[in-house]
Amino acid sequence: MKRNITTILLVSSRPEDLAYLTSTLAGFVPGKFCLYSELDIDSAVRFMGHTPVDVIIFDISLSHYQAAFGRIKDVRSDLPIIVLSGKDDLALAAAAMHMGAQDYLVRGKDDSNTVQRSIHYAMEREHFEEALRRAYDELELKIEERTRSLKELNTMLRLEIAEHMRTAQELRMEHEFSRAILDTIDALIIVLDAHGNIKKVNRVFESRTGYHGQEVIGRSIGEMSAGLDSEEFGQDFFHRILHTDDASQYENVLLAKDGARYTLKWSSTSLFDTRGAVEYVILTGMDITEQRQMEILDRRRLQNLAHASRLSTMGEMATEIAHELNQPLAAIASYSDSCLRLLEDTAVDIGDVRDALREIERQALRSGQIIKHIRSFTKKDSLSIELVNLSKLVRGIVDLIRVEVRSHDVRLRLDLQGHLPMVRVNVILIEQVLLNLTRNAIDAMEGVMAEQRLLEISTYAADGFVHVMVDDSGPGVPPGADVFDAFFTTKPEGIGMGLAISQSIVQSYGGRIRVEENSAGGARFSFALPEAEDN
Repeated sequence: MKRNITTILLVSSRPEDLAYLTSTLAGFVPGKFCLYSELDIDSAVRFMGHTPVDVIIFDISLSHYQAAFGRIKDVRSDLPIIVLSGKDDLALAAAAMHMGAQDYLVRGKDDSNTVQRSIHYAMEREHFEEALRRAYDELELKIEERTRSLKELNTMLRLEIAEHMRTAQELRMEHEFSRAILDTIDALIIVLDAHGNIKKVNRVFESRTGYHGQEVIGRSIGEMSAGLDSEEFGQDFFHRILHTDDASQYENVLLAKDGARYTLKWSSTSLFDTRGAVEYVILTGMDITEQRQMEILDRRRLQNLAHASRLSTMGEMATEIAHELNQPLAAIASYSDSCLRLLEDTAVDIGDVRDALREIERQALRSGQIIKHIRSFTKKDSLSIELVNLSKLVRGIVDLIRVEVRSHDVRLRLDLQGHLPMVRVNVILIEQVLLNLTRNAIDAMEGVMAEQRLLEISTYAADGFVHVMVDDSGPGVPPGADVFDAFFTTKPEGIGMGLAISQSIVQSYGGRIRVEENSAGGARFSFALPEAEDN
């Protein structure tokens, strides 16, 4: 709360000064005042310690007045000081003002109005200067805060710039590193956009195809494929990448600039944007041209070896086949003789002749089927692949071995699943596997009593494979014997290639073959082929 009484402290050793000021300030306009007097500076300082003072009137004639000024300012730096002097001396007045006095009064010369104005102006000036000091301090504080904020901002900017430069450097290094990796990998790398257009290729792609990167950027991947693969690669494969999670490998023929064709095996990786849409697709292609050519050569070698094995097998079966053919041929001869005799009879029954001719036809067809099957089995097959039902294939091979089954007094039992998934194989080669396994089983039971000879063939599907099992009731496989090794045989006249060829055939289609002991103590040979994808 603001006080209405002005407290004035007179510091003077002259009693007349107190009387002079009391009479002069009697009509003090701003309000009431209290005038106190102290003889020296020590007393004044003590007084200021317990009493609020608005203004000090200081007798400059006091000894050590300069030190006294300092002590007053130490106690109250904002306290206005008016100097009282008996001399009208400008130099002394200037010195007093320099030390911090607000005004300079001369005893006896300045009247009441002058003293009152001096006190009033001194207080107002001090208040104004105090307000200026506060404003200055606030300004200094704001400037300091602003400067500090600017310094902090400047520091942050410098740090951000440094971080940006470091990130840019890291990105450059990362880009160079990625580029070096792309160029070092011994594979063709193609980066596609979401439309299947080429955005970037690596040096291996350039060296293999003869195209510089700038020549293919913007072109669709389909344009780089040879023949009909172009449309399939551009539409089917790329569509699968964009709209499914299928990242399976894909083969196609890439057309080089000079017309050379390369068989490539591709795998893909998709990069997604923040919305989850495909932004880029990275294709990695391995050149498998030589591998595929070697596989074709290996398949042809296997084909030739299998063909030789089939001819050998047919040679071994020649006696049984001749016997099998002899039966329908003998029946044909018998029925033909009967027809001739019936026709010579004048009272011939045309119905009897018709029945005899039908039997001749049936036996001829039977002979034809045997010969057709033998010719099909022994011909040098092509590398054609087709969808096959293994249960149907087993039934076909049973017709071929039935004569051996009968001649060796073997009982045959079939347990064939009707609705099997299809497999994609060469029919003749898989028939050869079946023939090798079934004939081995028949031969293995040669030393077993006739009533105990049982050949069982079964088929079923499980775990993405179609399984075929051939069980016999023979003595089983010798312990530790690797029956699939070339030239391994237990037959006195055998050369030991049948099972080795069978293993090669099954493995060439991604299958597996094995042997184990069955529940009857005999051998179980089984093989499994993968289900065709387009079942």
